[in-house]
Amino acid sequence: MSIVKKPQTYRYRLSLFVNKVSKSLFNDEFYLRKKIKPFLIGFLKVKYRKGFPVNIGGVQQCLLDPVFYFANWENFGGGHNSGFEECVQEATKSNVFFDIGAHIGLYSVPIALKSKNTKVVSFEPATFNFNMLNRHVSLNNLSNVKVYNVLVGESEDKKVPFLEDDTGINPMNSLADVDKTEGNSTNYKEMIQIDSFCERENIYPDVVKIDVEGAEVLVLNGAKKAFSKSRPKIFLSLHPKHIQQLGGKLEDIHSFAQELDYKITTIDGQDNMDFHDNEVLLAPN
Repeated sequence: MSIVKKPQTYRYRLSLFVNKVSKSLFNDEFYLRKKIKPFLIGFLKVKYRKGFPVNIGGVQQCLLDPVFYFANWENFGGGHNSGFEECVQEATKSNVFFDIGAHIGLYSVPIALKSKNTKVVSFEPATFNFNMLNRHVSLNNLSNVKVYNVLVGESEDKKVPFLEDDTGINPMNSLADVDKTEGNSTNYKEMIQIDSFCERENIYPDVVKIDVEGAEVLVLNGAKKAFSKSRPKIFLSLHPKHIQQLGGKLEDIHSFAQELDYKITTIDGQDNMDFHDNEVLLAPN
């Protein structure tokens, strides 16, 4: 079953209109937003101090921080996140869901709300994203979510260089800097390995989402023992250029699948051995 996408919200359309006017008047589409937004967000934070209701991707109403008032999360789940609905469906039937690269909780929070019996374990290394993830867990009174401010990779290390946006929430923080993003800073983060984490915490996932901006191969290589044990379904977002910059290649995912007896398909189950679709489902045979 696929999500029926709703039209863009009036809030999102308004933000686009403001950008258009700003571009016309000041030759900078963000000029007016930068001038107005601090005052507007201040008002919204008072009005929605207990959270702003958003039906994320049309699957679950959640409370989000009002800083996202003008976002269009109601239509989340297309393009790069086209596996969103299927992942939610699978995760809410599971006992344990791992969200690796959890961002602000757009997977973790709906899943935890839809199934209070599912233990959600969320990993997010970027400071701003992690703080907002924690805020969303708190706003929704979720006791079945555990969050970790760490990188996930092939090995464990207390100090790994990580490129992140120090100015705010950003989904593109990464170990790799393919696009040479202006404003990114190199910060040092702890990296954990899924094999060691699962053994330490005695918890093994049934469903996994991995969206880690190029560290996909590193995550999988560090999870072979755990995933061999629990055989989870893995929803994987590929970033080929980032993978290559970090010394990996797409053939490494073939090797992982062969070694653990997994099949590589699109989200809807079609053959994806050539990775023509960067949204990948790794499912145990």
